[in-house]
This record gives sequence, C-alpha cells and structure tokens, in this order.
Amino acid sequence: MTDNSRERLRKAEFITPPNTLKLKAGSGGLDEKIIEKAQKMIEQSGIDFVPIGQRYLVSLTEGIRLTETRRGEVEDETLIATMLYPAMQLKANGGMFKYPLVTLVSAKLIRFLEHIKEPNDDAMDIINGFATSLQAIMLMGEKSAEVSDHGHELTQALDEACERYFERYVR
Repeated sequence: MTDNSRERLRKAEFITPPNTLKLKAGSGGLDEKIIEKAQKMIEQSGIDFVPIGQRYLVSLTEGIRLTETRRGEVEDETLIATMLYPAMQLKANGGMFKYPLVTLVSAKLIRFLEHIKEPNDDAMDIINGFATSLQAIMLMGEKSAEVSDHGHELTQALDEACERYFERYVR
C-alpha cells in the first residue's frame, strides 16, 4: 500500500503503562553498552520465535473467524481490533527476532486494517491472504537479515490486492 492519501480510520496504538521504577530512579536514557548487552542477550538466548509467532497467528486466525461469524452482531471496530492486536505483536516480535518478512507483511496488514471502514467480504479475503502468507512464512521458519526476492514478490502481490480494494471501496 503505497498511497498515503487515504484517510486512516484508526491507528494501531501501543499503550505504555506508567513505569514506576523509572519514576523512582529518574530518567536520562540508557548507556549504549547496556543496549548492546541487551541485544546480545536476545540474540544468544536461544528463544525460538516460531512458537511465539504461531501463538499470535492463532490469535489472528481467531480474530478472523470471530469477524466472519459475528459481523453485524459486534461493532466493526471491536472486530478489527481482534485482528489488529496480533498483527502488531507479529510485527514487533518479527523485528526483534530477525524475521524481517514477518515484520514487513504484518506492517502491511496493520496499515490495511487501519484504513478499512468495515470488515466486508472483500476485506476479509485480503486479511485471510495476509494470514495465509504469514503462516507460510512461519512454516519456513528461516531467519534472515534481509527480505528475499520471493518475499518482495509476495509483499508486492499483497500491496496490489490492497490497492484494488481501496480503488473499489474508498473514493
């Protein structure tokens, strides 16, 4: 989705709770060495992102199922939020665990969800396409520093589907 001229109908928002420890200790930023040490711990932790990502994919799939079965009964905003939250988690965790294609596809899904007015059948087809793409990426389970040519082709196809949707529904 390259067109930024569309009105964003909602914004994915991270809510940061008050940091009571910071209030007690004060502020001033972190020493670069601490940040480097934390990054090194994440990289050497041996934590496998795939099971974490799969849990968020299950949550996304449940949001899709809920949306498809409860449209008209539950507010559209609530239904969209059930899909937006796991997409945000996939984006954040994909970046932290060096799964750039998960991050890229999730970011595009977030942007799509931020701009749709309602989760109609065509929107749900696209959202299902994002979920299927994320599932395939997770099944491959490969870390990489960069997005491959196939990954770029996939994201281009998702972008094109989003553009066709907006050409039809947003004027």
